[in-house]
Amino acid sequence: AAEHHDVPVRAVAAIEKLQDDLKKESPAFYKEGLVDRNRKWLPAIERALKAKQNVIILVGVAHIPGKDGLLDLLKRAGFGAEQMYGLDRP
Repeated sequence: AAEHHDVPVRAVAAIEKLQDDLKKESPAFYKEGLVDRNRKWLPAIERALKAKQNVIILVGVAHIPGKDGLLDLLKRAGFGAEQMYGLDRP
């Protein structure tokens, strides 16, 4: 049985594969639907995070991982990220 910490790793790998497939099958949609939208959202997300208030940012899962994903864009902008768990996990 898989350990609970393996699930996020497998999920990210699956999402990145979907991103790669989309990039190959429809490069224009990949660029406009993921890359361009992430870059467009980034300034607003940065302002919200710099406001030093509690913030919830909701995006589709395909926008998060990968070299064009929001996590990487935010890391390059100097922000950190940490794994959060719900009440059902340690």
